[in-house]
Amino acid sequence: MKLFARRRHERQSKLSNRQLALLLYGESMGQSGRGFTNLAEEEASWTEHREELLASTGFARPAGYFRHELCADTPQWIAAAEKLFRSGLFADRIDWIERMSITMSGDQDPDVHSDFETPESILALNLPYPDLEALLRELGHAQAWHAFRGRPALVEKYSRIGAALRQVLRESLILLKPKESLNAN
Repeated sequence: MKLFARRRHERQSKLSNRQLALLLYGESMGQSGRGFTNLAEEEASWTEHREELLASTGFARPAGYFRHELCADTPQWIAAAEKLFRSGLFADRIDWIERMSITMSGDQDPDVHSDFETPESILALNLPYPDLEALLRELGHAQAWHAFRGRPALVEKYSRIGAALRQVLRESLILLKPKESLNAN
């Protein structure tokens, strides 16, 4: 039996670093090299390496799981937790999720993310535009999570913060435009 398992393992194709990153994280994470030439090749690689990829992520799910088994876009980790919970695969991990992320916790201190409640306080932090975009996405997932968990006060809180972040991002875009394009309007 072991001999058979060894031969089967030897026949498996080896994933490039980029292919591995695509199946685990949904993006190449800066890895160069050959990705997949088409969806069929990616799906075949997922099928071939499924057990190994699932084992490498513990109870979390890699991007390939969402893409090839749930037929869904790869969500951010917060949305992934919600999607798994809704699929009945994560119900026993909800307490863990909320312990690991204060943003997701229903017991969070009222001051969590208070630095982002007004455009002025956000600007005072002097964060780069990409960080603000990422924060807006994460807090949007948190807002959806709290709506799903029935926490209207936290939904409102993250809605206010999201509005302040969007305002700062919009104003930043205006400041980043070349002067010629501003004069054309």
